[in-house]
Amino acid sequence: MPEMKIKVEISGPRVHDVGYRALLLEAAEDQGLEGFTARNLKLEGVHMLQILVQGEDVEVKNFQEILERERPAKAEVYSIEFEDYDGPVEPIGRYSQRFTGAQLRKGIASLTSIDEKQDRMLEKQDETIEVLKGVKEDTSAIRVIQDRMLEKQDRMLEKQDRMLEKQDESVELLKGVKDDTSAIRDGLCRSVSRVPASERERT
Repeated sequence: MPEMKIKVEISGPRVHDVGYRALLLEAAEDQGLEGFTARNLKLEGVHMLQILVQGEDVEVKNFQEILERERPAKAEVYSIEFEDYDGPVEPIGRYSQRFTGAQLRKGIASLTSIDEKQDRMLEKQDETIEVLKGVKEDTSAIRVIQDRMLEKQDRMLEKQDRMLEKQDESVELLKGVKDDTSAIRDGLCRSVSRVPASERERT
């Protein structure tokens, strides 16, 4: 059967690092393509995925249909353009090995980065624990101060109660003095009234 080569350019704001190359490589292997390569490009600020494909006519056309129909969930595509191609295409087996190796290296780098972030998170947690310990100590000190203030307030209330009792006693004493004063005044008035008028006039 006749062979066919094509170049595909997929453009859009999110065509890099969304799993596009892995998806297309799997489709190319499923169709039994002989040659395949895919690389991320950025031309004049536009993100682009360029794919070169080589295989039998039917295989390439089936791959085109898959490419037009399927895309990663997070991809955002503006355009997909096809054109004939007559240059060399890397064997799909070799590209698959290179791609797998690159993904493994990227995965290791990501794991290393995650490990470093976890270390920093643990350090932050230790710092947070120390801060919380300080807060706990401050809270304990505040509680002690509050307890002392409450004790002072209790003593003040006791003193106020005693002062009120003293005031009640003073009121009772004043009432007694008033009664005594009234009695003395009444007695004087009666004594004066019993003195003859002539004697009162001489005096």
